[in-house]
Amino acid sequence: MSEPKIRDVLISCAEDTHQGFVGHLFKSLTDLGFSVKVVSGDHRDLKEEEIECFRVFIIVFSHHYATSSSRLDKLTEIINKYGAAEDRRIFPFFFEVEPNHVRFQSGSFEIAFDSHANRVESECLQRWKITLKKVTDFSGWSFNRSEKTYQYQVIEKIVQKVSDHVACSVGLHCRVEKVNDLLKSESDDTVRVLVYGESGIGKTTVVRGVCRSNGGKFAYYCFLEKVGENLRNHGSRHLIRMLFSKIIGDNDSEFGTEEILRKKGKQLGKSLLVFEDIFDQEQLEYIVKVASDCFSFNSKVIITAEKNCFLKCPEIEIYEVERLTKQESTDLFILKAFNCRNPKIKHLKIITQAVTMAPWVPYTLELIASYFREKSAEHCQRILDEYEKIPNEKKKQVIVQMIFDALSCDQKKMLIHIAYNLIGQEKAIVEDRLHRLFGVWAKDGIDMLLHKSLVKIDEQGQVTMHHLTHNMVKDMEYGKKEDQPASNYGSMCDLMELDKNGYVMEEIQPSSNDYEPMEYEYQNCSTSSS
Repeated sequence: MSEPKIRDVLISCAEDTHQGFVGHLFKSLTDLGFSVKVVSGDHRDLKEEEIECFRVFIIVFSHHYATSSSRLDKLTEIINKYGAAEDRRIFPFFFEVEPNHVRFQSGSFEIAFDSHANRVESECLQRWKITLKKVTDFSGWSFNRSEKTYQYQVIEKIVQKVSDHVACSVGLHCRVEKVNDLLKSESDDTVRVLVYGESGIGKTTVVRGVCRSNGGKFAYYCFLEKVGENLRNHGSRHLIRMLFSKIIGDNDSEFGTEEILRKKGKQLGKSLLVFEDIFDQEQLEYIVKVASDCFSFNSKVIITAEKNCFLKCPEIEIYEVERLTKQESTDLFILKAFNCRNPKIKHLKIITQAVTMAPWVPYTLELIASYFREKSAEHCQRILDEYEKIPNEKKKQVIVQMIFDALSCDQKKMLIHIAYNLIGQEKAIVEDRLHRLFGVWAKDGIDMLLHKSLVKIDEQGQVTMHHLTHNMVKDMEYGKKEDQPASNYGSMCDLMELDKNGYVMEEIQPSSNDYEPMEYEYQNCSTSSS
């Protein structure tokens, strides 16, 4: 399936920000080679086929934004069609207006809606209100002059976020569509798809993209991580408990039986089930049995694995995630290393050499690119010359070690603590716990780890780490030795106290009641976007 012509950013704004803030943002993005379109006045000329080409939508809310019915109509169209798309992102920006004024139509938005009430149907007003609530659920930024901050600061954050997302979407659309094609069935029978490929190839990224693109099509959705490891370590019964926990919310092992799961699972309706990273044929057969026996007949099942262990299961559709093309690899590397699309001439040789040496695997390209950020061309060239001498099977480990060695002592301790204790926690909670434990400003440390691609923030705002990074951080010289338990980190980690199981102990254990679920997070220009 051929992709439409791709453009990067569509900015929707009102006239009161077009020549000021939006003009500066437009220049910053276009100077870096991103294709950007700004629409400020009448939005009716913005056609559906043109909107479809954009990957990032930035909605700049200001005092005059809601005065135009065409802006609200077009915003509704964008939110409804692309709010859950796998390769699109919508970012609200609140310029001199409070997010709650947009969400609940107060202040200048109340005045605008009162004016519209005399000219449009009540159903139309209700659609707009629903749209504004939806868009304020997305993570974004706010700016207010009273906070004594500068516009260029928040523009830098937006540019970084745009670059990150455009990089993440490189080659994603066509791969997601291939899986979606396999999920389609002329009948309503259960469809099972194996997504497999080498480590770091982007299996989870593709599958999460598939899940986003199918948002709203299933009554229930469940994504189970590290299924193979859990089955190997805890036995088949643990899968039942995982399903109860994720879908039904019942963690009681006494009642979490397959019989009860079958009874409740059939009541869930059409479900999308994802089982990540299984190891072998035996695990496959058990997962297929549980999914078939315990869930609705028209459910869809996606399973990921590094190797194709499904050759004996003809009822399973198979998709091998392809390596990036040379052009995709080049695009990804440039975006990750230089946060732009048009690198300087002095970097062209470095880019060509790096892409040629890397195996066109996203994980490896990201790591190399993140190490090159903010380094001189000469320094990058020296790194590549040394990297070229390393055997291919050791390249990933060496680049992680190089990035790790370049971190400060506090950043190293933070990364190790995250790897052992904080995967899956919300970013704000991770920052708070690290601050309590190490007594440093953890936010800057987390931002550096994000900058170096050592940790990531998922769609739920939780801190994650690629399993290759996770394993290598634990196994490198600062972590677990072959003949030592996990508690023996080495001399650098003697600074941290460990419990009997090898887990880093916190000096202060915050109560779970200290944290309330955040419906959304707005960040002003003095903070960073995750």
